[in-house]
Amino acid sequence: MKDKYSKNYYDRQSINVIGQYPKIITSLYIYWLIHIIRKIPVVVYQMGKVGSLSITNSLAKAGIHPLFHVHRMNPHNIQNIRAQYISRGQNPQNESLGLCLYREIQQSNKKAKIISSFREPIARNISAYFQNLEVLSNTSHLGNYKDIQILISKYLAEYPHHVPLNWFDIELKNVLNIDVYDYPFPKDRGYTIIRKKNIDLLLLKIEIPDTIKEMAISEFLALDYFRLSKKNIGQEKKYASIYQDFKRSIKLPAGYIDLMMESKYTRHFYSDAEISEYKNKWSSFAPI
Repeated sequence: MKDKYSKNYYDRQSINVIGQYPKIITSLYIYWLIHIIRKIPVVVYQMGKVGSLSITNSLAKAGIHPLFHVHRMNPHNIQNIRAQYISRGQNPQNESLGLCLYREIQQSNKKAKIISSFREPIARNISAYFQNLEVLSNTSHLGNYKDIQILISKYLAEYPHHVPLNWFDIELKNVLNIDVYDYPFPKDRGYTIIRKKNIDLLLLKIEIPDTIKEMAISEFLALDYFRLSKKNIGQEKKYASIYQDFKRSIKLPAGYIDLMMESKYTRHFYSDAEISEYKNKWSSFAPI
């Protein structure tokens, strides 16, 4: 049984539980951590479906404290997402954690270490589409979708494909005042560390080997030992078989592939060789 008074116990609660409490409790907890005991928070802050849960849970196991995991901190973006939920007749997510971190880090100018990974945009979007399909379709019966071609059509017509292309501008640039596109990215190495004022930022390409990701995170956080464990993998979810059929069947329009692969986002983080490989993959019926 875990000792509830230990540092690691409260750290793991901070990742998974604190953001579910009312805003006042979340706010007081973060204020206490940053202002009273003056801890430097580590925040896994990135778009969805780019390995954030794996990184966060692995950091928790390594005893990192305080540690938080959010996809959004920009109040305007949070409000837009909230409006989308309401328009579908659904209850919005509780995003008080992101709002409190925004205030305590950005507005109070407090020191923070940010980890932000990213992924090739088409693979990321397909993964996110399945992760959120029940929400987007307002149904709890994903198994009803047996016609893969209908799923493909819905993906192309309804999914917000711009999310990975715009995330760094909408979120990180507005929240941390760091424009990642102003900094050269070592495409072969696959990660870089940017330091600006109160922020240390680790940018991490999710496609690089885990051993390199572990080395990058160890360097960033000055850890003697760090190992990644897998979490929230599509192949292990209840929609796994449909997900695999979808990936085996999909053939994307050339215009869509070009839009994603020639974007500022993809061109900044991926080499010509990588982009050519992704274009070839998505232009064929070959399994992913």
